[in-house]
Amino acid sequence: MKFMKAIMRMTRLRGKADLGKGPVLGTLIKLSIPSIAMVLFHTLFHLVDTVFISWLGESHMVAISYTFPVQIGVFAILEGVGNGMTSL
Repeated sequence: MKFMKAIMRMTRLRGKADLGKGPVLGTLIKLSIPSIAMVLFHTLFHLVDTVFISWLGESHMVAISYTFPVQIGVFAILEGVGNGMTSL
């Protein structure tokens, strides 16, 4: 509970950012950094997961190879919605 109160206090201190002022490219880069970091961490997690699953056999690798594009697609949609809601 104290943690949430501290977060709320910090949010109030910062105030609202006016995204309509300043350079567009700088604002776009600032807003896209969290998305880029999350995609990189997610891909790194999947690569490490692939190494461990490769020890189980070829059929397991085929299964994870089929699910990776679906997983990335769902993740990209949810990340986009999350960032869109954050910028409001």
